[in-house]
Amino acid sequence: MVGEQNYRAVQDAVQGALRGETCSVEFELVRPGGEKRYMHQTYVPQLQDGQVSGYVNIGVDLTERCRAEQRLFEQEELARVTLASIGGSVITTDAGGRVTYLTPVAERLTGWPLAEARGLPVEQVLDLRHEGDDRPAANPVRLALSERRTVVEVSAGLVLLNRGGQRRSIQDSVSPILAGNGDLLGAVMVFHDVSESRAMALRMSHLAQHDSLTDLPNRVLLFDRIHQAITQVERHGGHFAMLFLDLDEFKGVNDTLGHAVGDQLLQEVARRLQRVLRDSDTISRQGGDEFIVLATKLAEVNDAETVASKVLQALGQPYALDDHLLSVTASVGIAVYPGDGRTTDELLKNAYAAMYQAKAAGRNTTRFYSAELQELLKRRREIQHEMRLALERGEYHLYYQPKVDAWTGRVIGCEALLRWIKPGGQVVPPLDFIPLSEETGFITLLGAWVLRRACFQIRAWQDTHPHLLPVSVNISAKQFADPGFLDTLQSCLEEAGVDARHLELELTESVLITRLEHCLELFSRLKEMGVAFSIDDFGTGFSSLNYLNILHLETIKIERSFLRRAMDSQRGASVLQAIIQLGQSLDIQMIAEGVESQQDVDKLLGWGCRLMQGYHFSRPLPPAALAEWLTTRHQHSK
Repeated sequence: MVGEQNYRAVQDAVQGALRGETCSVEFELVRPGGEKRYMHQTYVPQLQDGQVSGYVNIGVDLTERCRAEQRLFEQEELARVTLASIGGSVITTDAGGRVTYLTPVAERLTGWPLAEARGLPVEQVLDLRHEGDDRPAANPVRLALSERRTVVEVSAGLVLLNRGGQRRSIQDSVSPILAGNGDLLGAVMVFHDVSESRAMALRMSHLAQHDSLTDLPNRVLLFDRIHQAITQVERHGGHFAMLFLDLDEFKGVNDTLGHAVGDQLLQEVARRLQRVLRDSDTISRQGGDEFIVLATKLAEVNDAETVASKVLQALGQPYALDDHLLSVTASVGIAVYPGDGRTTDELLKNAYAAMYQAKAAGRNTTRFYSAELQELLKRRREIQHEMRLALERGEYHLYYQPKVDAWTGRVIGCEALLRWIKPGGQVVPPLDFIPLSEETGFITLLGAWVLRRACFQIRAWQDTHPHLLPVSVNISAKQFADPGFLDTLQSCLEEAGVDARHLELELTESVLITRLEHCLELFSRLKEMGVAFSIDDFGTGFSSLNYLNILHLETIKIERSFLRRAMDSQRGASVLQAIIQLGQSLDIQMIAEGVESQQDVDKLLGWGCRLMQGYHFSRPLPPAALAEWLTTRHQHSK
């Protein structure tokens, strides 16, 4: 009836039933034609007078159930393989929050193998802690189960403490698993290890808000801190101060010792500021050698000066950098909120203005912002605007002061001096606009005008008053450093048709201090052109004797303060005599400036200095008046 193959599958159960045992068996039934069915057979013994007389076979067709189970198994296996294959970590739980499954990645991240984790509360396997204080945190799986909704990224600010004690930042999402009828079956959580990406984000955020050289807060972070400080004062009262700090003569360090040493100096300045200031203060580098200190929680306005004193004292100590021992000071300007400004821009502007005043006062000092300073700044802005208009309106003029050989009385040339004369005859003192023009860069344009005008005056005097040649012109450090300076000079000489030997350039020692190598190159090219040059205000710099050693100077002008000291003290006279003798031994012409009396003339001649310039001979005069003076002088000499 069932066929030999099927009978072999149930034979043991049949024999058991014949022995009086109830037996069951499941087997695959192959029907005629090859169709397979899955059967469940139960064999029940049939008894008569206590003896087995046969059995009853009860069969149930399991084909559809087995096929459904097979489909379910395949789906589960597909889900398992899929979950195991994805890169993220997956944890599933039942409706009670007990772990039912972990992917291999989740096993590695949590430190729990699936065999040990299955059935444990999810909090034990996925141990979440607050990032700052390590307190246990609520697990997002519980929230998804209780509210039956998807929860995304609730672990921000949390870390996973794995079984081995390691902490990892994670990013997660949790969804409840619901049956078709709405019953809650469990939850599935997908999470990723974002420790490296979060660390990178924090690093990028830090770089965006900090200076790359000193690691101090930059302008972005400083402005945010200032905004917070303003909010705090507005709510609770009090003061805070902004200190604008600029290193004195930092450019000289870069130019003489190199930018590597300059960078080391800036880093050491940052470290010293961090050591002497409070944790509540913000130290920011704005670029170059400029720093800003935001000093908060000040009980009194004058407390800002105490902070500034600490800063100056700390920065004033010597610096040992790459076998160089440096002494660098700083100038500090202070603006206090709310009296000196109610916005960030106002405070910065006013603190900078106060710093500028500290530099003007001699450097290595502190200045508070004041109403008087505001008026001064206003006047500076007005002059800055007016001096540009003056060039367009023709208000600038060149006056000339003769240079004289006092031994023979012969005029040996003259110096061109810039004068600003407004309509109506008002004269603007040079100290009111020359330093400002240098600071703003206007000196390059103004200096080019002076050169051109002087060259044309040389041309006019070549035939009529050759005694007034050569004409010397003062050149500022910024003008001399301008890349187009030589081209401008060449253009002026060519336009005027002037021989270069009739022009002399006067340079101060500050030109040499800032860019000596550049100066040496320019001096060489000037000599090739035939232009002479001299050092003005000799002795006021820092390395005068060194310059005499490396430069082939033709003329040195002795600064007038040397002459005044020489007239007032024997020590001053000895110093001046030494300078004159040094120049003579090097075959350098020495011209004394500021000669005001016959006594000055007699002293200088006695010390060996014949060439002089000053009010004793003539004040600076316009070209026509100087020519008249020269004519009168010749007549008197006859």
